[in-house]
Amino acid sequence: MLLLSFFGFCIFISFITPLDLLLYMQNSKNYFNAVAFIIFFINILFVLSWSFLKENQYYYDSSDKKHELSVLRNDGHLGDYFLNLKNNKKILYLGTSESTFQYSIPYQLNAIGTSNIYQNKSAPWMSPIHLSLLFSKLKKYGFETPSLVFAVNPVYFTNQHDVINEGGIDNIIKSSIFVKMNHNEIMSYLNDNLVSIFSKHYLHNFLIKPFEFQKYTASLYYLSSKQINYEMEYDNGEGFYKFLKIPEYDLKQNTRKNYHPIDLFNKRNWIIDESNISPNLVGIESIISVLNDFKSTPVLFLLLPLNLKYYNHIGLDIKKYRSNYEKIRSKIKNIIKRENIFILDLNEDFTLDKGFLDRMHFDEYGCYQISNYMINSTIYNEFINKTVNYYQDDK
Repeated sequence: MLLLSFFGFCIFISFITPLDLLLYMQNSKNYFNAVAFIIFFINILFVLSWSFLKENQYYYDSSDKKHELSVLRNDGHLGDYFLNLKNNKKILYLGTSESTFQYSIPYQLNAIGTSNIYQNKSAPWMSPIHLSLLFSKLKKYGFETPSLVFAVNPVYFTNQHDVINEGGIDNIIKSSIFVKMNHNEIMSYLNDNLVSIFSKHYLHNFLIKPFEFQKYTASLYYLSSKQINYEMEYDNGEGFYKFLKIPEYDLKQNTRKNYHPIDLFNKRNWIIDESNISPNLVGIESIISVLNDFKSTPVLFLLLPLNLKYYNHIGLDIKKYRSNYEKIRSKIKNIIKRENIFILDLNEDFTLDKGFLDRMHFDEYGCYQISNYMINSTIYNEFINKTVNYYQDDK
């Protein structure tokens, strides 16, 4: 009945021509009423469309099949991708911009001798606050999960990066409008603290809610036209990098030579403000709460090191900086209680010799040092052994 009403209304609208509207405006000599008339019927059309479109699942679609993270953004293909990784005994590596280079940690681990076991799906701003949306999907659908590694970069606890970023959301969700409108109950599987953080972030959208609603309905209409279960190609080919040569460095700021950041004057961006609630720490809490439902899945949290020499070089309070990051790491460790979740803290018994591209990214030498330390650490080998057993038990 609703569908018939919707199409009936569309037929009615189709008979209203621009000439009809012009005559109406001229006859009534009331332009305001004419505009109000148009807006009213457009919004009625959107409401009727939304009532029909919102019932669809949009499980598989081809709207972003060329996007490098389409397997994460598309709910149906996400489940298939996880299953594919599990069947091929792969470890999914999830990091941020430091893990997007061709020489990054997962590729060097593949080269050192782990039989090309790592598949890397890292992206800038794919920090815990945004990655929690991926695990909201996992909670909703109950997908089978591969073994996982999370790279936690300390820069995402600084003022500049400990925030919600629209690009970070787009790594996981096709559009931030789906988060705002709780599409497919994406917000319903986050913990309460995280829901509060997202709600506050979008509080300013209250005044433009009607326009957001129209945008959401238009997005649903677009997705409805792209519903197709096309054959997704899952690349399980070789991805590795073999380190060969130590590059040259600026030893004063502990970066590669010729690194000159343009925002050096704004030092406050790079402070870890431990006094405020950290969105990314709350994101980790939400991820862990989901992983607790997947008790057999081996997971490794890799707490990456700070470039303390650089921050000391630009005049930050290093003692306070180190103390605040220690508090953050301690909180992460206290959150994680499950048997198959491991933490490898690269700020404790490991010291990086140079190895930084800039203030927060590692270069090939840095990744080489981290990778070699990992494969010789007890914690990492326990994680690998758990992964081997996990995949053997699944036969």
